[in-house]
Amino acid sequence: MLELDDVPAPREPMTVPRKKRRGCLISIFVFLFVIVPGLLLFLNGPGFRLLARYAGLKAAAGQGFTGDFSISGNLWSGFSIQSLTLEGEGEDASSITLEEITLAYRATDLIRSATGLKWLDTLHVRKARIELYLPEMQEGDKNTTADPVAQEGTTATDFSPLWNLLESDIAIEEVTLVIHQGDAEIALDDFSLLLPPGKEGALAFQKLQLPGQAPWEKLETKITHSEHELHLGSISLLEYARLESLRISEPTPGQWVAKALVDVGGGQLSAEYEAPGSLLVSLRQGSRIDLGKIALPLPDKTTSPLRGLVTDLDLRFVGDFGKPSTWKANGNLVASGTGWVSDSGVYEIDSVALTITDNALAANLSRRETTLQVTASAPLEEVSSTHELASVPLNLGIRLDLPSLGDAVRDFTDKIPLTGSLTLEAREVQLIG
Repeated sequence: MLELDDVPAPREPMTVPRKKRRGCLISIFVFLFVIVPGLLLFLNGPGFRLLARYAGLKAAAGQGFTGDFSISGNLWSGFSIQSLTLEGEGEDASSITLEEITLAYRATDLIRSATGLKWLDTLHVRKARIELYLPEMQEGDKNTTADPVAQEGTTATDFSPLWNLLESDIAIEEVTLVIHQGDAEIALDDFSLLLPPGKEGALAFQKLQLPGQAPWEKLETKITHSEHELHLGSISLLEYARLESLRISEPTPGQWVAKALVDVGGGQLSAEYEAPGSLLVSLRQGSRIDLGKIALPLPDKTTSPLRGLVTDLDLRFVGDFGKPSTWKANGNLVASGTGWVSDSGVYEIDSVALTITDNALAANLSRRETTLQVTASAPLEEVSSTHELASVPLNLGIRLDLPSLGDAVRDFTDKIPLTGSLTLEAREVQLIG
């Protein structure tokens, strides 16, 4: 049994010296409020600029470009790239030059939802030239229509985020784009797009060159917008046609609608397209298209003015453009005095009447007492894709009535005297391929 004297005395609690405890607190304070903010400031400013420049040149080198650029600004709110010059290797090498591009944004919105596009405040591009040499497209590289079955059942639940860009300050000035691909060339000279928030914008370019087409010289038009709607003002399309207005809207999520008003040949056409597949083209009531104001290019690079008047035009299409079995076309066209003038004479038809009823075409042409009736149809309900159209049989019916052979021949020559009448008829003629 232990005596009371043998019980060990209790130990005194260990205490940290005040100086040591104060030193730990100061170290934590310095780390949290001096080193960390300083590191963040470095990464946000100089560090970001060094890393961005290094990464940009590294990525350009990976694509075969060499060059240089300078960068200013910071990661948190926006930056600018100045004096960018990138060039590829070889004689026909792609190149990119840029005087300046400026991006200003809200980093918190960018982190929360990059695809929502609500984070962009400013996009300014000034004096850029992009020249690209692309490999010639091979037969197997051509794009194919997406499988419509894979798209069925997908319904948009929100409006397109592209509308959010209209709340940003966008100014793209003096941009030239040239794309070479084999013998083809696409060129867009001096393109400008101004979209100031809450104000009227503008779209312009000096020239647009597309393969096999005459260049489109100088376009200038105004742009206005409201919620989920964009409106382009008057645009000159050709010498005889002018786009008076174009409205693009999204009334409900995923439902895109485009409405256009076009002046052509003195008449006024209205067109309306609604995604995924509805198209309406009509000639405004009381309006007429004078074909004499339209000149078509001929193979020998001369032009012959058309003649005649289109007095009625109404075409309606509904269906999936990539799935002919869903197509349903209806409409009609009426014209009078149609034809053209050439060096060898005048070719003219008194009246033309075309009718389309559920994809079946019926045409009636008349000149004096001579009439030609043509019907055409195809079993589109059996065609699942546009690639199969070449193998679909076209069913034709033709009837020609010549009450006076002499009058018909006299249009070409008066040296062959003929009398009598002639009727030719062909039914259920099939053309394949």
